[in-house]
Amino acid sequence: MTEPTFAKSETPFYIGRAVVALAADPKIMLKTGHALSTGYLAREYGFTDMDGTQPIWYVGEGVFHKGNFVVQESQ
Repeated sequence: MTEPTFAKSETPFYIGRAVVALAADPKIMLKTGHALSTGYLAREYGFTDMDGTQPIWYVGEGVFHKGNFVVQESQ
């Protein structure tokens, strides 16, 4: 039986696909200093989790500013 809390969570494969997408991005340095979520990266780079979904479990994209994480507003 699946734990309800984790029923819609992401797998390690999903996170791995995010790493591969970032590693292949020639403009990776533009993301330096940013905290990135797998769900948003999936939409940007077009990959999915093993079941074909693109779950988003994180509050939002953000940056580190003066030692603090700041969530960026949606554009």
